[in-house]
Amino acid sequence: MRFALAESTLHRAYLKSLELPREALARFRGLADWSLERQREIEAADSVPFETWRQKYLSHDNLVV
Repeated sequence: MRFALAESTLHRAYLKSLELPREALARFRGLADWSLERQREIEAADSVPFETWRQKYLSHDNLVV
């Protein structure tokens, strides 16, 4: 187990030392910005109070497999 952890730690350090190409970094940042904006839109459009949603989610009908 120690061997696997040591190798994993070394591999992680190696991967973190690599730099992403500028194009890839820009694409990931754009995707993150789009995702956050989409999340804000979805949350703003939510018309059901959280407590109502929670009670329905935990209702017996939804717990039955």
